[in-house]
Amino acid sequence: MKVLFLKDVPTLGQKGDIREVKNGYGRNFLIPQGLAKVADEKDIRESIVLKSHKQTELQQKKKNVKDYISRLGEVSLQFTRKANKKGHLFAAVTAHDVAHALNIKGFSDLVEKHILGVPLKTIGEHEIAVRAGDQNITIKIEVKNHE
Repeated sequence: MKVLFLKDVPTLGQKGDIREVKNGYGRNFLIPQGLAKVADEKDIRESIVLKSHKQTELQQKKKNVKDYISRLGEVSLQFTRKANKKGHLFAAVTAHDVAHALNIKGFSDLVEKHILGVPLKTIGEHEIAVRAGDQNITIKIEVKNHE
């Protein structure tokens, strides 16, 4: 029996998939639970169209992620803090500061937990990692002395 899944079913299929299942399993479990319905020719055609749309959306998302990561890699931030004569800051540059600066530059989905390699406690140029998706992107931060 061919069924169209109305909800995700682990190990069988995702919503919108059409699969062949045993008659008893389909009639006695999947259909009564509202997980699937019997697939007719119309459902099969719609499923094919939906899969092509999903694949197109997935490709577009991958392209958007690549663009986002490349834009993030080009970011350079500058902070001004008071420091002593040896170059140690009185108030460190924290993940909150970096996340706020990135939010201003248009990366509004980054939060403090995505910022790695902070706090920065000295004057100079630093490189820190920012977690975007499953990748770490290195950005440059320059900390200047406020005089």
